[in-house]
Amino acid sequence: MILSLLSSLSIFGFGQSKSPYKVEQVFTDLREMAFSVSPQDLQLQIEDKKIVFAVFMETGYPEAAFSLRCLGEGTISIYFTNGGGFIGIGEHALARKAGMKLIEMSNSFLTKARLTKTYELPKVGYTKFYFRTNSGVFTFEEKEETLGNGKSEFSELFYQAQEVITLVRQIEEEKKIIEK
Repeated sequence: MILSLLSSLSIFGFGQSKSPYKVEQVFTDLREMAFSVSPQDLQLQIEDKKIVFAVFMETGYPEAAFSLRCLGEGTISIYFTNGGGFIGIGEHALARKAGMKLIEMSNSFLTKARLTKTYELPKVGYTKFYFRTNSGVFTFEEKEETLGNGKSEFSELFYQAQEVITLVRQIEEEKKIIEK
């Protein structure tokens, strides 16, 4: 599913240094911005330091890595290291609801993640989640196959992220039909 989405995108390019992927600068810039955004920037009133206000899921493939980003005010986007992406997905009610559910679900996984100050892209064949909170960024990484086969304690979260991605694909397919 992700591979077909990966091969069908061509809107933006992005990048990051020390990566096995071809990474465009706009990707690096957008990624750095996502990791530095605060609840106040999103106009969210979150005082609890252990509440997730943004979730990023990144998966590495031989061709590129991609990043699904869900922010607490409803923004949803997908960016690819080698070019391509979708923005404005949170404007669609079903996708927004699925993205907000992903953020809400992440709170129950936070204690199983580790605090990090580095934001490397995942290795090929791996998926990495980042949880943004007022007390820092928490992460975990697992083989995509393990997550997808329901063999990880994080599989439920992975499935919710896949629901968001499926909705992105449906929205983009509908746009293509309307444009014709």
